[in-house]
Amino acid sequence: MIFIKLLQINICPDLSTGSLMMKINDYLNKSGHNGFTSSAPKKGFNNLKNHYFIGSWLSRRIHIYLAKKVKFEMSLSIFSTWKFIRYIKKLKPDIIHLHNIHGYFLNFRILFSFLRKVNIPIIWTLHDCWAYTGVCHHYTEMKCEKWKDQCTNCPLFAEDSFLVKINHVKSEFIMKKKYYKDMKNLYVTTVSDWLYNEVEYSILRDKPRFKIYNGVNIDEYTRTNKSINRLNNKFKVLCAASSWSINKGIQDIKLLSDLLKDNNNIEISVIGLTESQKEDFKDKSNVHCYGPMKKNELIDWYLSSDLFFNPSTEESFGMVTLEAMASGLKVIVYNSTASPEIVFGTESYICEKHDLKCVVNTINKLSLEGIEMVSTNIALKKIDNLYNLDKKILEYIELYNYIYSLNRK
Repeated sequence: MIFIKLLQINICPDLSTGSLMMKINDYLNKSGHNGFTSSAPKKGFNNLKNHYFIGSWLSRRIHIYLAKKVKFEMSLSIFSTWKFIRYIKKLKPDIIHLHNIHGYFLNFRILFSFLRKVNIPIIWTLHDCWAYTGVCHHYTEMKCEKWKDQCTNCPLFAEDSFLVKINHVKSEFIMKKKYYKDMKNLYVTTVSDWLYNEVEYSILRDKPRFKIYNGVNIDEYTRTNKSINRLNNKFKVLCAASSWSINKGIQDIKLLSDLLKDNNNIEISVIGLTESQKEDFKDKSNVHCYGPMKKNELIDWYLSSDLFFNPSTEESFGMVTLEAMASGLKVIVYNSTASPEIVFGTESYICEKHDLKCVVNTINKLSLEGIEMVSTNIALKKIDNLYNLDKKILEYIELYNYIYSLNRK
């Protein structure tokens, strides 16, 4: 059996990407491998074993402040990145696994100057599109395809802005392209077929590429108690995200609430809102607003709802949709990016982007029919077969062993 020393890097030690990193690490260490993790500093995680925090809380605050002023996010955190590279040199890992490395805590230039020269295989799991664009995480809503050839004059910014005048997006794109070009040790994994196919047209197209879906532990979601949070008998539509934005569908939820306001039997619960976003819903009597929640709290909401609606138009995978399905909920998603890829069967409904008439008709139909949670049946078995977390982690372990053996020859 091959025993490897693996270092993983992610923006945080929690949330969906951080949770994946930590679960892979736990499996490695329990299996006799040596797993190490690293991330930006985060309160409440100071006692993690074999974990390296890149920079300090203060250095990250400075990075965020300067990045918002000058926008050159990838060229800051110089000393923190140098120090981290010294740690990598001392650790001497067999493989380095990157997850989300954007987020104001690393210097891309310094890190990749090191990674492209070091004799260590680099696996990069893409959880969004940032790795192959100038600066954006997604581009479909902007209908932009400049990333296929050359990001320039980014539609994210106003035409008369300073950033467009200096064409900062173009320089960031060129920099990424430069560092990827000669990296013989870079391997890419994606979390969906949609993202896998998008990479084919990107500056990462010549890198070996694999797909490993995100996973879920079905046992965490299949409780039988559905009375939690049910203060009335109304039909409950749940919308949840770690954060809300235009592309996550917050405007569509506002419009949906207006379209459903005359139906007193339906209420919408939205989880993950900021305080200012909650204010935008204060005149919506059929919408209940909540801030970000811990996983166990969110599971309670899945289990006490009747239907899950994910209004996002830009998903690299759609973890909240999968979690809702694992909880036995029927789901509505848009026919956009990876969302339709992970749903299936009679437990899911697919509407075209922003087609709220379709969404309203589906909600009304289900609320009139009355639906029960999908029990441990064919649908849940299929979810467990496709997205079982332990199986997904084993796929990563197999990939590590394959790449390690490949580079030992």
